[in-house]
Amino acid sequence: MHIELAQKTLLDALSRAVLAAEAKSTNMYYATILLDADEGSLRLAATTGILALDTTIEATVRAAGAAAVNARQLQSLTAAMPVGPVQLKLQPDGKRITFTGA
Repeated sequence: MHIELAQKTLLDALSRAVLAAEAKSTNMYYATILLDADEGSLRLAATTGILALDTTIEATVRAAGAAAVNARQLQSLTAAMPVGPVQLKLQPDGKRITFTGA
């Protein structure tokens, strides 16, 4: 997965998605957000087991793919990035995401 999109677009979508991710859950599944990039869009999905949120935003997708990441950490990192384009790239090992501002 390798995508590029506006920091504000990502932050707005994450701000909605973290509402469906439990901050203090003992189950990691409920604290994560699924990022699924494919053909010009990024899908963000999160759930508490009771409440679910699924939203799609436009993004430049250089390589399709999916990853589950901690929702609140990604929101905090995104908020700290400068306004402008940002890139998320899943590393070949499938365990790390590189997050950069342009």
